Amino acid sequence: MLSEEILIEATITSNAKINIGLNIFDKFDSGYHILESLIQEISISDIVNIKILKSNGGIQLEAKGIDCPIEDNTCYKITNYVKSHYKIKNKIIIELHKKIPIGSGLGGGSSNAASILNFLDKTLKINITKKKKIEICKTIGMDVPFFIKGGLQYAKGMGDVTQNMPPLFKNNFFIVAMPKFKISTKWAYSKINKPLPNKKMRYNLLALEEPLKWKSFKNDFEDVVIPRYPEIRVLKEAMLESGAIYSSLSGSGSAVFGIYNNYDQAFEASKKIDQKKYHITVTSPIYR
Repeated sequence: MLSEEILIEATITSNAKINIGLNIFDKFDSGYHILESLIQEISISDIVNIKILKSNGGIQLEAKGIDCPIEDNTCYKITNYVKSHYKIKNKIIIELHKKIPIGSGLGGGSSNAASILNFLDKTLKINITKKKKIEICKTIGMDVPFFIKGGLQYAKGMGDVTQNMPPLFKNNFFIVAMPKFKISTKWAYSKINKPLPNKKMRYNLLALEEPLKWKSFKNDFEDVVIPRYPEIRVLKEAMLESGAIYSSLSGSGSAVFGIYNNYDQAFEASKKIDQKKYHITVTSPIYR
């Protein structure tokens, strides 16, 4: 490809997230659940290389690293939406270097979509409002709106209604342990069959009172996932025994994280977890 054919070329970082607590209240007839969660952007990331050509054309997508289905890829979906709704005729080439595992609860696909939407909006000077971006993101998935701004947000509704929070975890470091098995979000939601009272206490919101009430955070998916995947409990216990303030699933899993007071503590704890059995990463919170 000749360099003069390229109008814009850029590399963007697409970060993961963890759910610090996930509380499920109710279920709509549509199948979506009403929930609350504290969502934190972290420094584990996919890399997305984008070329916007001067010539007209469609979308060319290539994924490297972790296997992911091209035909259902969020990078393609969001780019196709922007091209068709905002009359972008240029051919767009996307090379996705996938490092955030699929089925991990770390929001990789959602992050990819939001990162590309932000990039195309800014680079092509489309001037999409934040409200419209959120509407667009919801066509891809309910986790996607969070990644428009990232940082730390309190999410409610179907996870799509978010409120910016102060950088509560700016001094903390996290261990993220990724088992070799995946957990289907659809399967996990289908197993949530407990009574869901509308007046259920918002315990993840109450946990944010000063000082943070770590024992009040809870992820409802653990009640479903741990009986099926007892390794999750073992990982959680290992992190708590190694000094984690809090440990849980992210989303519906399979990633398990621990929150530590400082980097040295997190790094030392990471060495105690079986590196051959799990992919272990020491990571930090991202605040934009």
